[in-house]
Amino acid sequence: MRLLDLFQSKAQVRLVEHLLQNPDKVFNQAGLARVMDVSPSTVARIAEPL
Repeated sequence: MRLLDLFQSKAQVRLVEHLLQNPDKVFNQAGLARVMDVSPSTVARIAEPL
């Protein structure tokens, strides 16, 4: 089973993959937005259902 089968969007998969690859780091919304090349509001929207 792929992560894309579990989550609603590719952006959610990218977020989850990034968090799983960096388990010891602490992130804020702006930092995640920068890494994912999306707006902070997009990070908030895709993280809310998680």
